[in-house]
Amino acid sequence: AVTLWRPVASQIKDDYRVANSLAAGYLERGDTRAAIAWFRRSLTLRPGFARAAHNLAMAYVSEGRHQEAARTLRALVARHPKHALGHNSLGLLSARRGRLREAQRHYRRALKLNPNYATAKRNLALLRRPLAAARAFIAEHLPQVQTIADPRLLQKLRQACAALQDETCARRVLARWQQLGLGGAP
Repeated sequence: AVTLWRPVASQIKDDYRVANSLAAGYLERGDTRAAIAWFRRSLTLRPGFARAAHNLAMAYVSEGRHQEAARTLRALVARHPKHALGHNSLGLLSARRGRLREAQRHYRRALKLNPNYATAKRNLALLRRPLAAARAFIAEHLPQVQTIADPRLLQKLRQACAALQDETCARRVLARWQQLGLGGAP
């Protein structure tokens, strides 16, 4: 694809679709730096081009730049709230970061926009078990948080709180962490 689109891009310099196609070719080839540069070029030429924004986010993911990918996807769904693929991809990034409830919201939004979106259905189904495990872990350990002295257990409890985005739970774990005189945060 790069061989096809590079000459076209050199002759048609201001076409956002050509820039996006060349970028996709670079991404397919594994040249993420070039892909990112060309996706950005496409978005400079047409800031609202949803396909290029999503592609840019996926290029960031392939480079391990998850925060930039999330920022790009959030901007995408802010500009295009009915972009089911953008919501599904945000769900994947949220799940990867351990923010399971946030991931669940994005998958549900994608399914509301497109009830037949099989990938979003599968992703939502895959979340059920880890969400249930996080809830069960919190239910088992949070009531006696004041008696927990094991930093590893407190860290696991904090991760479960974060997965469910339960700020009350997180504050209780942090208070116990500080009470034990442990540095930093769990």
